[in-house]
Amino acid sequence: MRFPRATLSILVLSPFLGALASSSTRAELERRQNASSMAAVFSNAQSKIDALLPADTQPISDPELALTTMSQVFDFTNIVTATMDTFNEGDESLLTDLDGKTLDDVQMAEKVVQLWQSIGRAASLVKDSGSGSVATMIQVTALNIELCADDISRVAQGVSKLPNVLEAAKINQELMTGIVGSMLGPEFDLD
Repeated sequence: MRFPRATLSILVLSPFLGALASSSTRAELERRQNASSMAAVFSNAQSKIDALLPADTQPISDPELALTTMSQVFDFTNIVTATMDTFNEGDESLLTDLDGKTLDDVQMAEKVVQLWQSIGRAASLVKDSGSGSVATMIQVTALNIELCADDISRVAQGVSKLPNVLEAAKINQELMTGIVGSMLGPEFDLD
């Protein structure tokens, strides 16, 4: 089921690939600079989303601004997903945060949940733009989260099995699927 989703996402996104090429170069450079640990990557992405969308951010109905915003969130998830793919189970510094403190599984799970909630919040803020392009960005961002969850299961099983992580993944997937469905209409089925 995932392959058809990924294929559809790639086909739908093909017009955007040129625009994203420069951001993917930036994302690769940033990934290399901040790939020290899973905890650091999640903290870095969270700080970038917090800077992009402060707590008092109002819903974004302008399609161009919504697309720019969601594209930046997508870039952040690309960095996280690409970096997570480089880690291995048992990496000594996997849970070492930016401040040098080592987190336990529960603390790391809280970081994962917080980031996923922030990404869901970003999707909620742009849903009224009515843009199919924004809906596509939300869909591929959700795919990145799914891929990241797979990597978390691979490298940090203790984190991935905690109930709050499992629940956040489910809630976020349902939220983003619902947003995409409402933006594109019932004739577009994600499954």
